[in-house]
Amino acid sequence: MYHPLDRPISPQKQRIIERANKLRGMLVGSYSQVEYLLGNLWVSMEQVDPYFTKRNEFPYRLPSRVKAIRQLLDVPHGPLFQFRAKAVELLDEMDAYERHRRMMAHGYMEVEHSASGHLVRVRFYEPTKDDAANEVHTEMSLNKMEADAKKAADFAGRWMRLQFDIHAQFGWVAPATTLRSHKSQGIVVQSRRRPS
Repeated sequence: MYHPLDRPISPQKQRIIERANKLRGMLVGSYSQVEYLLGNLWVSMEQVDPYFTKRNEFPYRLPSRVKAIRQLLDVPHGPLFQFRAKAVELLDEMDAYERHRRMMAHGYMEVEHSASGHLVRVRFYEPTKDDAANEVHTEMSLNKMEADAKKAADFAGRWMRLQFDIHAQFGWVAPATTLRSHKSQGIVVQSRRRPS
């Protein structure tokens, strides 16, 4: 019996599929960096006065993590308050990316090939109030997906710089001369001491 997945894929189409997967990885990776750093900031504040009184159990889901960081930033006399304006701006941006992040992390991606361009379609299930299955999809050109991946990488870089500034304020990072930056991969490697 013939199966459509048994068809050989041309090298050109294979390159397009690989490009789409790479861009998807960039998007998910950028969001994951920030998601981790939000958790890291929350954990780092556990011994810092006045934040330890504001803490509950660790916020695993991204919306609750963003909410928890917002609460820490809102403490008027807390040491994070000086970073509030920039952090809130970035958290607002993170809220805008949330649906896109879930879609790229949990969706089924297809690439439609045509002479006029390549269309990326992502299907995923969104939660509903009554727990019904709600399948939705979005479509974008490969060029739009690339632009989105660059924006997400830029966003992650801005949050990493802010978090570095916060950690530097508390003396939790090595001097800047010990930092190595791998710009081609969007990674910053740094030494860090745990809060005491």
